Amino acid sequence: MHSARPPCPSRTAGAAGVALESAQGDAEPMPRDTDFLELYDALGVAPDCSPQAFRQAYRRRVAELHPDRADAGASDLERLQRLNAAYARALDFQRRHGRLPGAPMPSAARAAPAAEAAATAPAARHPAPPPPAAAPRSGALFGAIGLAVVLAAIALGAFDDAPAPAAQPAAETQRAAAPQPASGRRIELGTSKSAVRALLGAPLLETENRWDYGPSWITFRCEVVDGWYSSPLRPLGTSSSHPGESTLPPPRC
Repeated sequence: MHSARPPCPSRTAGAAGVALESAQGDAEPMPRDTDFLELYDALGVAPDCSPQAFRQAYRRRVAELHPDRADAGASDLERLQRLNAAYARALDFQRRHGRLPGAPMPSAARAAPAAEAAATAPAARHPAPPPPAAAPRSGALFGAIGLAVVLAAIALGAFDDAPAPAAQPAAETQRAAAPQPASGRRIELGTSKSAVRALLGAPLLETENRWDYGPSWITFRCEVVDGWYSSPLRPLGTSSSHPGESTLPPPRC
């Protein structure tokens, strides 16, 4: 049984803004197969929510879709993969634009058109400056030569825009964003909590005997590692996805 989530705000409030992000972005268009409305609906948040609320809603949803739950369904893993991919693209958009997809633009960006309109308004209160004095004939000759050079460069394609770099696949973006364990060290049975935190950082969800790192998790007994699951979506740096049978006696608390 999934835990109750707060109701999602109306989709119509930010639908137009989210749809335009993939076609008319102010920098680089997002992938066309990203449905941010579906992401907000799954997390139960609005496009203009705070980054902290967005992260907390994502962590709750990951816990609801975790494949190791007793009532996990066959489709939960696929839904979790789509959620992770859309979340990574939303964070990438936020890093480049300073806002989530579909959220209102910052006040400075909204004020720019007004400032431009004020600058181009008819100068009723400010008389136009007098026309400049006629330049000497030598200046006109150099100006004509410079204009000819610019026109020739345009004809040869010297000012064509450079091709945009290829978009990085979502899976590579997610793996690059996730912290990786330090090289040369692995998590094994009996590793202490402090060593795990030093290798992997703080978990997304933390209880006394279990730490969750997205779809992966680690269990503890007597403050040392007792088991784990290392998902391909978020590898833990272990030698296998699950620990084998240990030949060591169980720890005593």
